[in-house]
Amino acid sequence: MNFSDLCKFTPQQWRATEAADAYRYFLFGGRRGVKKSYWLRWYGLRRLMRWGAQGFKDVRIMLACEDYPTLTDRQISKIRSEFPKWLGEIRSSRIDGFAFHLQPQYGGGKLCFRSLNDPQKYRGSEWAGILIDELTKHEEYVEPEIRFFDVLDGSLRWPGITDSFFATTSNPDGPGQIWVREFFIEKKLPERRQPQADKFLYMEGVREDDNLLPPEYWQAIESVGENLFRAWVGGDWYVEFGGYMFKRSWFDIAEALPADIVKLVRYWDKAGTSGGGKYTAGVLIAKTLSGIFYIVDVARGQWGAGERERNIKQTAQLDREKWGNRLSIYHEQEPGSGGKESAEATTRMLAGFDVHPDKVTGDKNSRCSPLAAQAEARNVKMLKGKWNVDFLDEISVVPNSDVRDQVDAAGGAFNKLTGGGTGINI
Repeated sequence: MNFSDLCKFTPQQWRATEAADAYRYFLFGGRRGVKKSYWLRWYGLRRLMRWGAQGFKDVRIMLACEDYPTLTDRQISKIRSEFPKWLGEIRSSRIDGFAFHLQPQYGGGKLCFRSLNDPQKYRGSEWAGILIDELTKHEEYVEPEIRFFDVLDGSLRWPGITDSFFATTSNPDGPGQIWVREFFIEKKLPERRQPQADKFLYMEGVREDDNLLPPEYWQAIESVGENLFRAWVGGDWYVEFGGYMFKRSWFDIAEALPADIVKLVRYWDKAGTSGGGKYTAGVLIAKTLSGIFYIVDVARGQWGAGERERNIKQTAQLDREKWGNRLSIYHEQEPGSGGKESAEATTRMLAGFDVHPDKVTGDKNSRCSPLAAQAEARNVKMLKGKWNVDFLDEISVVPNSDVRDQVDAAGGAFNKLTGGGTGINI
């Protein structure tokens, strides 16, 4: 069987493959919806198999994302379903950690899964190749005068292999947008790297087939703010974003909740419509006796009015069964008579619960600022769950996206827990 029969690359993905083979540093991206993450993992597998065919055994390639929940969602779960079982398996080992292991007859290479929440822990390690999904999620410097890129490039070496590579994907957004653009597109490298400029290449992704992704994906993309639309759909690397309110790295993932939870608030932002781009979101946050906050759960969907109310009530019942009288429920009351009537209907529907409508004042960013301040101080953690990645994707681009229902609900819940507005104080 040919590798092309396994990977089923599009013509564009094959062009990206040829380019990545020819350049030491390669960036594939610029637009959403071109299956860049898919290409990245299959390209890594191809390189391992080629080295195996050349006689190199047990070669290691790093496949990395900005944090482990994102890596699991974007890469590990996909590899489990896409890579043939006869080719290899995902397992942990003392030497290689968690990785996809090729069968010995194909060289025994490893595609090693790594989180880049602390890049400096990879100093001194050795990799024949480094694959990074969404490079712009990373700021240029990990410490004053120590660049993120330099830390990883210093590990790009393998005995006997002369064609080590650094391949990455990215959209033109995120805290690393400017340095990634300068390195790969403008080739404005630091002075000592300038002689390597001809080893860098950027290839812009183009939407070849809208059927590669479901219609709901494109509906969501089309509903984002103007700047993100220019970046994600137009591939514009020169869009100027304002400062981001939140960073993904601020939110540590907790495997379990502590025992000293004293109060929880589920806050609902009822922004969604059935099949629309925006969502109704209900975020549950807990406060502990020690003053640490945990984002416990996110309930989210594109629901019509009737389905939305049923889901809100069902969630309330499940929350009360678990948390009892420590739980309070708030829901945002939109301006105008329609918002008042909707809020009154939700309150009546939740009769018997500790429920309150919230007639908000001030702009959305101001209401989320208290949450951002505590998150930056590392006082806000997230309980591990399937919703983590979507939440982090959304919160990390505020205020530069119109899709922010989870963020606004989280801000509302946090304010009620801390006495903000008309909320409680404990």
